[in-house]
Amino acid sequence: MENLVSYETLLETVSTQIEVTASNPQLLGQFLAGLKHGETNPQVDQFTAKLDSQFFHWLQDQGEIEPVLQNKAVMHYFTERDLLGSLISHFALSIANWQKEGKLPGKSVAMLRDFQPFYLAAQELGANLEPWYLRRAMFCIDDELTPEDEATIGASHNGKLSVWLEPLLSCQHLNLLDSGCWGTVVYDVASLRSVISWLVSSGAAQELAQLKTGLRVGKFQEIIPNELSQLIGTGLNSDEVSMKWGVLHHLILDNEFLAEILKLQGQPLTTTALDHYSHPYNDPRFNGHQLIYSHIDVVAGAVMSSPLMGELVNDTIEENKASKIIKGPTKLVINGLGVEVVLEDNQPETKLCALAAGIGASHATQLAMVKQKSGLVAADPAGTVSYMETLIAKAKAEKIWTGVFPSNTPTWSEGNHFLSDIWPVLQHNPYSTYKPFNPNTGVEL
Repeated sequence: MENLVSYETLLETVSTQIEVTASNPQLLGQFLAGLKHGETNPQVDQFTAKLDSQFFHWLQDQGEIEPVLQNKAVMHYFTERDLLGSLISHFALSIANWQKEGKLPGKSVAMLRDFQPFYLAAQELGANLEPWYLRRAMFCIDDELTPEDEATIGASHNGKLSVWLEPLLSCQHLNLLDSGCWGTVVYDVASLRSVISWLVSSGAAQELAQLKTGLRVGKFQEIIPNELSQLIGTGLNSDEVSMKWGVLHHLILDNEFLAEILKLQGQPLTTTALDHYSHPYNDPRFNGHQLIYSHIDVVAGAVMSSPLMGELVNDTIEENKASKIIKGPTKLVINGLGVEVVLEDNQPETKLCALAAGIGASHATQLAMVKQKSGLVAADPAGTVSYMETLIAKAKAEKIWTGVFPSNTPTWSEGNHFLSDIWPVLQHNPYSTYKPFNPNTGVEL
């Protein structure tokens, strides 16, 4: 993991290796056998065979598929179910249990696309999660890894964005759940919610509601505290900052929204974030920035040979395609139902593999529950991470695809700037609604 390669180079290497494996029955058989690890028993084996049958029936129902593509779908399904599934189902099970224990009060949001496999797993367990496409591009933040996926919301779309975000900004407690991130979107949502909290607690919302709409924006800019103004005025680029001010201006012009948030009078607003992998959580390069919970570091950090292992596992999960059924999204539209995200199907090959991986995530969770009922460990994240390290060594030594990325890619170039110069504005702001999550106690209210 010390020898970093570019994202493009790594994907090219992995794609070639997957193609070679999918084209060779012997290599395919060896690959699938190499994914299996952990305890089993006759009851579990019987249920596993049932899941195999369900998947292959589904694959057959997809119509005539070129053999190599069919094998790729098989590879993505079994990678998700038999290797990554232990990690995915463990986080989903933890989320479901935290909700039952009251540790995640209020609205819990699944940040799609990347959280898709965890969302599917959580659905299997009955967790109460709402899917939202809260991506950087929706907040005018460009992503250097996908330059074609430009931020297209922009200032002219702030009206749509404000209506779309209203349910997240007007709830008492909000939990943002992601597969792995730095907290850029968390920062923006928590910033906006901090202003909403101040509007309610200070009486400013009541004051603005009594004014004519034409006078509200000017009055709002006049009375907003400097600390809050600084919080909204801080971002990675000017478009992101303009977006936040634009959203707030649209919201204070909305009589229904002001009436809705006034119902929160006397109730504290909190915002929290939980990732399967939080990039800076245990990375010595970022001075122990542990404000966003990192599940894999908490439950498997002790067995990792390097603090960067969590990032490598996270990249592997994201690139197994379960989150890539659709492209983007980066646009909002107004229709008869209000404001919706524009969803566009991905390329047929990618979509087929993504659907297969998604089924794998659901089946992995079903399998975990059967294991638990039969007296086995439902999911073993530490054991899985240790096994993945052996697969990394095998991939490097034999130059083959084993289901795990063989190396890390360079981290986000803006990461240090974001953690050093932007996040502290939220962290140390007296009006901030953000609260770190503690798995032992839950959200600190």
